[in-house]
Amino acid sequence: MLPTPPDTPGVQRSLSDNELSYFLPSRADGVNDMYVHHNLRAAPDALSLQRVRYAWALGLHRHPLLACAVELRAYDDAVFAHTPAGTLAAALETGDQRLTFFEAGDGPGDLVNAYLNGVRTLSAKMPAQLIIRRGTARGTDLSGAWAAADADSDGLDNAEVMLCTTHYVGDGMALHSFMNEFYALVGGPLNIDELQALLQTEVDAAARAGSAALPPSLEDRIPLSRWQRAAGEVAQRRADAQLLGGQVLPGVRGAASHTVVPTRVYSRERTAKALATCKAHGVTIAHAVFALCAVAWGKYASSSRTEPTMIYSALNLRPLMHPVPARTSASFFHLAVGYFNVVLPSLRPPGLSPAEVVWLHAGQTKRQTVAAVKSPLAGATFRATASARAARSRHWARVDDEAANPGLGLGLRIKDRPLPAPAGATQRDDEEAKPPPPPAGKALMGVSMLGNLDGVYKHDTFPRTRLYSLTTGSRQRPGGLLLFAYTFAGKLFLSLGYDRNGFKPGVIEAFWDDVLRLAEEVILAE
Repeated sequence: MLPTPPDTPGVQRSLSDNELSYFLPSRADGVNDMYVHHNLRAAPDALSLQRVRYAWALGLHRHPLLACAVELRAYDDAVFAHTPAGTLAAALETGDQRLTFFEAGDGPGDLVNAYLNGVRTLSAKMPAQLIIRRGTARGTDLSGAWAAADADSDGLDNAEVMLCTTHYVGDGMALHSFMNEFYALVGGPLNIDELQALLQTEVDAAARAGSAALPPSLEDRIPLSRWQRAAGEVAQRRADAQLLGGQVLPGVRGAASHTVVPTRVYSRERTAKALATCKAHGVTIAHAVFALCAVAWGKYASSSRTEPTMIYSALNLRPLMHPVPARTSASFFHLAVGYFNVVLPSLRPPGLSPAEVVWLHAGQTKRQTVAAVKSPLAGATFRATASARAARSRHWARVDDEAANPGLGLGLRIKDRPLPAPAGATQRDDEEAKPPPPPAGKALMGVSMLGNLDGVYKHDTFPRTRLYSLTTGSRQRPGGLLLFAYTFAGKLFLSLGYDRNGFKPGVIEAFWDDVLRLAEEVILAE
């Protein structure tokens, strides 16, 4: 925790390597800015402006990183700066600055498309935004069909809710946990006066305590000895050296990025069938999705290519975290992910059917995933990887700033002065002039294993709202390709976010068709 300057009513803490590796690349156009979008039906007053204001202000008060600004002092020196709301009016004002509220017909036709491809919504001073639209047309339903209970006679209104945050303040599980908490407030039993009283009580209690704190970084929650850190660096270098994988799809350079998110949703009945089929083969749907991608991807390698397919994925590191110290924010909204890679053969073993190859690869994915999760060096390896990623981010931040502002040395200006290099470094000769090289293997595609989100969303706690579809993702860099697989409201969702202009026409579309066809033939077969 950095000391707070005298007479400053706020708190600050430095960004960790992991957080900095996300913050620096995001500055230009919001690369990795996240979102979760829900279609739902709600009681007419559940999403009233006043209820939303109280619930949103309460969420920002409980999870202060969402209301922080980032101050960049040098490429190795950035801090979260936060001024807690000391009164009810101040808490509501903080929320209002980060709230967009539409009625039916207002705003962009497609909220997700506008967020992914329009002018950046978020910034270093505004890391979160809640977007509500009431009265959304039923045509936005992704489930493909309405249940009888969702008829007009149910007395509920259509709506869209979208939470947008930068990636350096949190991760996917933080997004979903926050929205579960939000719906429990707006869709739960508290009336408007009780919501106001709850916000007043929590703001007053914090003000009486006379101090405020931000949630510590993941690195601070996984303390390591010098020996453990050294072991992690060795393990990380060894793992990178052993990575294989060279399949990349034909790309297009120079075109402006445009992200699309085709999503396939399966009925509750078909989802139950898929879950049972995967369980019978000793794997989860998440394991099977990696296998589907590897088998479909193999079609796009030439016959002479023998490199395996490498797919990256996020690793939830919350189980490794130590409890927060006293007088520190216990907020769950912080960044707590690392990364690992799944490497699967590209060539089909002779004599095996596509279905047999899928189940073989699903088993291999399970073994690699379990090894990554249960590795005794998981925390140490994460620290080493985060350090290397931060070094590369600092290097490219300086390169990008110089390109954007030629002749200004390090380029980026803060308060009319050039941003300095890391302490002890010079412009021409600093410790990161040659950043750590990336791993030798190439993982063009990512698969995010969100699992069963009905374990996060406690639907029974917000009976005045009925969530029926969910999409999630992020603003992507050119050539980005990220698949999300999860179950929600009892339905299986396969959602592919990719840069439509980053690949030759038809390539990703054909790959996606192959993935869906294999899913039908293997895990959804009747």
